[in-house]
Amino acid sequence: MIRAERIEKIKELARKQDIITWEEIQRCLNVSKATAQRDVEILCNASVLQKTRGGAIYIQEPDARELSLAAREITNREEKRRIAAAALEFVEPGSTIMLDSGSTVLELARQIPADIPLTAITYELPTAVMLDSNPNAEIYLLGGKLRRNFEACHGYFAENMLSQFHASVCFLGIDAVNIQNGIGQHNMYDVRIKQIMIENSAKVILLADHSKFTNMAFIHVASLSQIDVIITDSRLDKSILQELDRQGIRVIIVPME
Repeated sequence: MIRAERIEKIKELARKQDIITWEEIQRCLNVSKATAQRDVEILCNASVLQKTRGGAIYIQEPDARELSLAAREITNREEKRRIAAAALEFVEPGSTIMLDSGSTVLELARQIPADIPLTAITYELPTAVMLDSNPNAEIYLLGGKLRRNFEACHGYFAENMLSQFHASVCFLGIDAVNIQNGIGQHNMYDVRIKQIMIENSAKVILLADHSKFTNMAFIHVASLSQIDVIITDSRLDKSILQELDRQGIRVIIVPME
């Protein structure tokens, strides 16, 4: 059982019982106490559980829900189109790029000109299919378990394959951006993949429309200091923009009519 599946199982057990002991976690998941404690720590950081002397207490469900790929594609569509267009500045001929999952990154793949030679690495099926129409693109699709309704692979095999690659730039999608806590995700499945992309890329570009800055996320992915450039739209609150500037993060604002 991979970590993402263990996290979901612990959360479900705690929700049903209100409190869960270390022994119950170890028995139900067949893991060591150290592994159980590390998994519970993730849920505690997400304010889902609270550790107690003998285990953990259930607090609440996360207050944000993850949208399917189909639902994300029709949300803030124009903002995503313009953000993707601005991201083309960082797609250089002959470069190796990593493409995260998400509707804005998929839109970027759609807009990459067919005459640009590049190597692309992704774990999302629609992105790979979109790039397949580019005769000058060499595409590496990460293997692993296919996540239903999200058309993306995850887990050990995808993470292990990705760790073998290095890129000049990665383009990240994300569920939430928080000035204090950094970028976050509503599910555990993509988290480690996103982190490896960040670690193995010379430059990290975050594609996030203004709505992502008011979301709350379930799981922490990375701090803002690990992001080189944020591309967003002009509907972003000015106070947030000022704070990003204060932190020394380059922000590209795309105008909205």
